Amino acid sequence: TSHYPIYRGAQVAEYLAESRAYTDRVDATLRQLLQSTTTALTLKEIIATLSPRLGDWPESARDYLSHPLSGHLEWLQSCGLVERGEQNGRAVYAWKR
Repeated sequence: TSHYPIYRGAQVAEYLAESRAYTDRVDATLRQLLQSTTTALTLKEIIATLSPRLGDWPESARDYLSHPLSGHLEWLQSCGLVERGEQNGRAVYAWKR
């Protein structure tokens, strides 16, 4: 995180707690979305749906969610909770039922 200042002491714990809270929020929001839909979604569709729920940034920056969301999707797949498929040459994701 080179764009942050150097943290010391309690600042380190605060930063890590804030980061963990956001990670947990991304995970919960992604799980809720996948569990509530019956159709498989592309990463682009997931980003479009979750971006307004996960942050207040310009629309031009929302595609940067691809990295954390991909990580969460891979983790959920490895846990056997999400299935990855393909539709029209694109990867799609669905909650395993």
